[in-house]
Amino acid sequence: IITQEMGQNIRWIPAETKLFGRKPVSGKIIDGTNTYIDVTFAKNDQRTPAKVVRVSNKHDVAMIKIDLPSEMQAVTMKDADATIAPGQKVVTMGYPGISPSVVVATAGNDFANRTTQVVTVPDPTVTDGSVGKVIRGTTNTSKESGVVGYYSTFGDYYQLTVNATGAGNSGGPVFDKEGNVIGIFTASTSRADATRITFAVPIRYGLELMGNTKVIN
Repeated sequence: IITQEMGQNIRWIPAETKLFGRKPVSGKIIDGTNTYIDVTFAKNDQRTPAKVVRVSNKHDVAMIKIDLPSEMQAVTMKDADATIAPGQKVVTMGYPGISPSVVVATAGNDFANRTTQVVTVPDPTVTDGSVGKVIRGTTNTSKESGVVGYYSTFGDYYQLTVNATGAGNSGGPVFDKEGNVIGIFTASTSRADATRITFAVPIRYGLELMGNTKVIN
C-alpha cells in the first residue's frame, strides 16, 4: 500500500500490504530485516561480506569476521590501562565524514553489463594528538583514602585531544608512539564555549572478545 499523509512523502507500509507474491496475506503481518555488512580495505574497491560474531556486554564494541583468500598484515594490540597517562602521544586512523570522498570509475567488461561503475574508495585519514584524560568507569576501593566505591557516570574511556576528526571515524584504531593499538575511536563532543574533545574505548574491551576470559573462579 502506498499512502500519503498531509505534509509527508509517499511511503510503503509492509504491515498493510494486501498482496504478497500475488497471494493475499489477510490476517498476516509482513516483517523482517535486511541487515548486511560489507568491508572495504584502504585504497581498494572490492566489497567483502562480513558478519558479527561477538558483541561486548560491557562497552560499545563488537567483533566482525571476514573471509579472505590471503592473509592480512596484523597489528599489535596492547592493554595500556596500567601505564597510560595524560600527555601521552597517540595517533588515530579512520574515515571522518568531513574528509572529501575519493571515487573511481571503472568500465564493465561483462557483455551483459558494459555500464561504467562509480565506486567510493576509502582513503584513510591519520590524525595525531594526545591523551587528555583517563576516565575510569570503576576503581578498587582504598582504605587509606576512605573511598569505599568509585563510579563514573560517563563510563570507561580515554579522553583525547585528537580534534581534527569526528563522525565517521568511529571504530578506527588509536595507536601509541610504539605503533601498538591501545584504543578504539568512538565519539566526539563539543560546545559553543569550548573546543572539541574526542574519546576512545580502551582496547582491552576488544581483546576480551577475542578470548574466553573467566569472570568467576
